[in-house]
Amino acid sequence: MSSHLTCLYYTAQRIDPRFGDAVRAELLRSTNNYYPIICVSHGPLAFGDVQIDVGPIAPSIYQVYVNVLLAAKAADTEHVCCCEDDTVYAKEHFYHRPAPDVFSYDRSRWVLTRRLSDDGKSRVALYYWRLRTQLAMLIARRSLLVETLEERLSAYPSFVPDDVAKKTGWGEPGRYEKNLRLTPRTRAYFEAGEPSITVNHTASLMGRRQVQPTDLTCDDLPPWGKADRLWRRIHG
Repeated sequence: MSSHLTCLYYTAQRIDPRFGDAVRAELLRSTNNYYPIICVSHGPLAFGDVQIDVGPIAPSIYQVYVNVLLAAKAADTEHVCCCEDDTVYAKEHFYHRPAPDVFSYDRSRWVLTRRLSDDGKSRVALYYWRLRTQLAMLIARRSLLVETLEERLSAYPSFVPDDVAKKTGWGEPGRYEKNLRLTPRTRAYFEAGEPSITVNHTASLMGRRQVQPTDLTCDDLPPWGKADRLWRRIHG
């Protein structure tokens, strides 16, 4: 394990403050204050070693990548990892170091959600898994991320609406460069020893996702424990 990693934490501050506080507390716990944190927020937020306030800019898919680039350029370590405001991380996630030219995504990521109970009288929490390339799970060389996002934002210097962004594939590095007519990039997956957890909630930019019949599901997941208990502790 090397300390040559910076956590890029970014938030549009759309979620409930208690939810946000719980996620940030978990980030400090899982990193054990070992890695520097760059915080980019849509408003003042006293968190991390460096704080960047972009002001009252409307949240968007486009702005997420602007914020990630701001954070990456403020870091000075060889590697960086993306940390989102609705995701709690396993310690092992931060140990990974990818090849120099690879955008590496942790596939050991489960989603914590809730759905109606069988009798339809209450909501119960559960975990589900499907393979996804998720920005919240990215670890890469800082220089590669900066170069890639600078090229993208130079080619698309004006705001890209969310509906257009979704159609063109305005997504994670290593996925859609061909669609955007940019330099091809390499995507790969790794798997941390323990899973990280993203909370499924309505304030997400992509909306609340539905559990699919093909998803793996469970209600107890080490080391996080029972889904209902974790939901109450993190989401409230």
